[in-house]
Amino acid sequence: MLTQIFSRPTHPRCHTGTQVEDTTLPQAQGNGRRMRHPRRARRGSLISGMLYLLVITVVIVGLYGLYNGMMNMLRSNQLHSQLTRAVAIVERYHSYTGVYANESLLGFLDGEGFTNQELVRDATGNFIFTSPYDTDITIRGNGARDFTVTVNDLPGPACKKAALAFQGSGSGLDSLVIEAATVTLPMTESAVNAACNNDTNDVSLIF
Repeated sequence: MLTQIFSRPTHPRCHTGTQVEDTTLPQAQGNGRRMRHPRRARRGSLISGMLYLLVITVVIVGLYGLYNGMMNMLRSNQLHSQLTRAVAIVERYHSYTGVYANESLLGFLDGEGFTNQELVRDATGNFIFTSPYDTDITIRGNGARDFTVTVNDLPGPACKKAALAFQGSGSGLDSLVIEAATVTLPMTESAVNAACNNDTNDVSLIF
């Protein structure tokens, strides 16, 4: 009698003496890992890089604005100090007569502690007085009892600082002219703000 033997089909991944490797699936699926997508990875890296550059740009712009604000405040305070010192020195030297010669009075500032960036003497012997904004300052008498301090080409905030430095009633200021417009004394901040509303401003202080 013949006996027919049926063998159970084996799954390719089952071990029945001889291991059969399943080559129908990618290796990445066989070990449970997903395949990487290089194009998607590059896109993500590009976006991250752009965001990083944007953040850096915003930070740099912010720091630059802060630096400019601090420098403008520093120059404005230096101008205030420079003008009040110069006026006090000129008045001190003429206090015994009260008469200011009709000429430049910058020579009286020589040796009074101003830096070389503020006060220098040129080849012809004339003194040059310079503001922290790299603009000219002149001080000239009228041959009588007044002298005028003129600061040229000041930006708006510096113009206001120069004028308001002599806002007090005891400053000795007799007249204030900003860009040919006379500001009524006693001055108010609103009047000074309106007069200094130009790109550059010439400020004349008459004592």
